[in-house]
Amino acid sequence: MRISLLHQSAGTVVNQLKKVEEVKVCSPEEKRSDDVEIQQRTLRLYNQLAEVKSRKEEKSRQETYAKNREKAKEFQKKTLEKLRAKKTP
Repeated sequence: MRISLLHQSAGTVVNQLKKVEEVKVCSPEEKRSDDVEIQQRTLRLYNQLAEVKSRKEEKSRQETYAKNREKAKEFQKKTLEKLRAKKTP
């Protein structure tokens, strides 16, 4: 019984292989464009992951906080300069 199952599955594989009538040969340009499309698709799917989205949001939040701290320092520096300018007649 085992031999007949093995023979049947091997036969179906051979039949499936025989069904291939046309083989597509790609030029190097087509292969490169296919590779580019695969990379773009992979990158798009990667960027859609929840973990990646949350990491990007956290990074942008941190950058926003850093910019705000820098603006606050500049404001404080200008304010101190104005106060010192008023104190010295």
